[in-house]
Amino acid sequence: MTDRVRILPTEVELAVELQPCLAERRTYERTDRKHPCEFFADQGSFHSYDLRDPGPPPKPGSQKDVRYAGRRRLVPEMLSGCRKAPIMAVGINPNLPAFWDGKHNSIQPVFDDLLQYVHHYRYRAIGKLQIEQAAYDKLLGGRTDRPDGGAELTELGTPLAVELANQTMYVAYQSLLDGLAHAKGWTAKLAVGEDLSYGNMVSCGSPRWITEPDPAMPSLPVMQPAQRAGIVDECFVKRRYFLRQLFQSLPRVLLVLSGATRDAIATTMAGHFTSGEPHVGESLDALLDRRIVLRYGKSPGGAELDARVLFVPHASGNPRSSRRPAPR
Repeated sequence: MTDRVRILPTEVELAVELQPCLAERRTYERTDRKHPCEFFADQGSFHSYDLRDPGPPPKPGSQKDVRYAGRRRLVPEMLSGCRKAPIMAVGINPNLPAFWDGKHNSIQPVFDDLLQYVHHYRYRAIGKLQIEQAAYDKLLGGRTDRPDGGAELTELGTPLAVELANQTMYVAYQSLLDGLAHAKGWTAKLAVGEDLSYGNMVSCGSPRWITEPDPAMPSLPVMQPAQRAGIVDECFVKRRYFLRQLFQSLPRVLLVLSGATRDAIATTMAGHFTSGEPHVGESLDALLDRRIVLRYGKSPGGAELDARVLFVPHASGNPRSSRRPAPR
């Protein structure tokens, strides 16, 4: 890992860079060629919300006192949870539940306040907000609502009746923690967000990470292979949003979900593994069958800093699926 000249603490630096990242890639990059990350802006616009009061909420937890912010494009996501959680999970990229049947009432956070943005991802656990179904139906008034564009639901600033909708992936994380506590005989309750943080190889969301059309859902956005490679290079390799957070957090256990994330980690961290070095394209079953250790470096006192790395299957971003990561 190369050294960086630091003006701001890592956590502040990441927040300042990440929140406006997609907008900057679309606005300030070269105009004679299309930037690969414009894929996320080209997916359309989504029903969004902002907090009704200025500044961050006065206490931890999900803030439900929200107002309608219209249809907006995405804001990149930070690592969710405590930055010093002993377990960290990394997936491909955030899921957009609004694309799926029965989830069109999902709403995206769009904060223009940095402290609100940071607070949201520090305390988000296993749920994302959605408009209560009865309130959503009333706002629609019989209209057809598209997940990726179209008319706005109501006037900007309208208070929204919302609820937390637990997400398949995050529930799987909690199940893993519950299983760990049971296996160890611990009476303390482990919690996503406090004992396990989760982030993504790529910070911007999409409903599926696909390069081939899905016949079952032809409306899903499809990446070109070169575009996908460009996105990973921009976000994971060049800007290193996840890697910088990883080396700031130093979790003792790193869960790597999916083949795409496996290949990015195996390539970028090659030579940093002291045991069980993973390889691009290697089967997840083979990786699960051996001990893999990632070396961070040494502490100021000379102690070795490392992490056990587990490469596991990816829980589907489709809420209709029952697949879960294997807690092995």
